Parts: sequence; structure tokens; C-alpha cells
Amino acid sequence: PFVWRRMSAVSPFSGCVGWWACGFLVLYVAALCLVPEMCGNAFFYIFPLSRLWDFLLGMWCFRFYEEAMARGWLSRVRHAVVFEMLGLGLTVLACVLYSRVPANAGYALLFYVPAALTVLAFAFSATTGSVLSRMLSAPLCCRLGEVSFTFYMVHQLCILAGEACAGSWSVADSLW
Repeated sequence: PFVWRRMSAVSPFSGCVGWWACGFLVLYVAALCLVPEMCGNAFFYIFPLSRLWDFLLGMWCFRFYEEAMARGWLSRVRHAVVFEMLGLGLTVLACVLYSRVPANAGYALLFYVPAALTVLAFAFSATTGSVLSRMLSAPLCCRLGEVSFTFYMVHQLCILAGEACAGSWSVADSLW
């Protein structure tokens, strides 16, 4: 509630939001350089305080969407399609770059902008009814998304349980 009150008091279009974001990115990049790569997963991907930026970025996206809709911006289908393609294109680019950036940067920083743009694009698309948005809203696609998310949430537990049950056995051992 404290963070939301502070975020609600500032327009997402104000200059101070950009300054805060730039300041955060400078600190984040400095941390990327200082934290050893072997600790990066725990610090940048698992540690809750370092995930605060994800939370704030999501809140900012909602505020941006809310204010842009109130002002009547991006209400045309062609605007939504441009945002969709930009968000998806940047996501593909981030996936291509993933193996070419330091491990610490790949945990979250590489995907911030593409994820934010993609979420915003499909939020705007839901109100304009673009073709891609309608396709992804089809019952089959929604069901596949639910199954995929469920698998994402439990896959690590399944891997750990399988390793515990199998002991030292591995798939690679059975192939030889």
C-alpha cells in the first residue's frame, strides 16, 4: 500500500519517473559487475529485494496503461499492432542475446524492457481487438498458457523429486 500510494501520486509520464529508472539501472548494472556470477542466480533472480524492480515495473506499466487509456492514447488497432510487434521482436532479440551477455545480466535485466512492452501491448490490444490479441485469447491458447504456467511453477520441484527418487541414476547414464 505504501508503494502504491507513492506510485499513484506521480504520473507515469513525469520526468522524475525517468530519473528514478535511470538511477536504478545504474545501480543495477554496478551490482551486475560487483556480484560474482556464481552468486548471480541467487542475488538477481531469487532474492526478493532484488525483485522489487520487477514489482515496481509492473505497477508502472499498470499506471501507464490506466493514464494512457484515460487520455485516449493508443486506442487504434494499428497502434496496438505496432506495440505487439515491438514487444515480441524485442523478446526474440533478448532470447538471441541471452547466451551472449554475462550470466548476471541474463537473469532479469535483459528481459525487463521486452516484458514490459509485451504486457503493455497486449493490455492495449485487449481493448482495441487486434488480430494477434484475438488469436491469443482463443480458448485453446488460453488453456495452453495455463498449462505452461503450471508447468513453470512446478518443474523445479519435479526435477528435484525425480533426482531424489533416482538417486545417482541419470538419463545420460541410461543412454550408454
